[in-house]
Amino acid sequence: MPKKMMHDLVIQLQNIMTHNIIQGVINPKLFEQNVRMLDTLYWINYSFKDTKDQVDKKEFTNDAVNSDLDLRALMDQWANRTKVQVRNGVQITHANQFNPCSYYFLFTPHTKTLMLQRYNKIDWKFQADYFLMRAFWDPEMRKNKFRNAQKFLLEISRENILDDSL
Repeated sequence: MPKKMMHDLVIQLQNIMTHNIIQGVINPKLFEQNVRMLDTLYWINYSFKDTKDQVDKKEFTNDAVNSDLDLRALMDQWANRTKVQVRNGVQITHANQFNPCSYYFLFTPHTKTLMLQRYNKIDWKFQADYFLMRAFWDPEMRKNKFRNAQKFLLEISRENILDDSL
């Protein structure tokens, strides 16, 4: 497919998607179809070996998706699903239920940063919960934690509690 033809098709799909978002009531079926078609075009576009035949990546980014959609809940779903796939050592794939966050080419670097922050927050929470539960339920870990710990006794008088504690 010639570059001009590919570019025009990408622009037409982007215009339809933007109009769908800006009008206020999003047609989810139309939105999903547009994103999936853009995904197909994106992979066809980058299968060209010669970069001069490729449409620029910025043409696939949609400003209305980045600025007019509330993506927080979708980002959380994406982050949870991705975390499970990474934890299980499975290749990261699209979900059965459509989520635009799985199509990274739609987003600006700022939005991608927000997505990764949400992913890291979920990852951090999972790790903290895991180690807390492990410390609570694993008796060997509890024994080893305090085996070589030095204990200090800090005496503080009630009359001078602020001065003594600081």
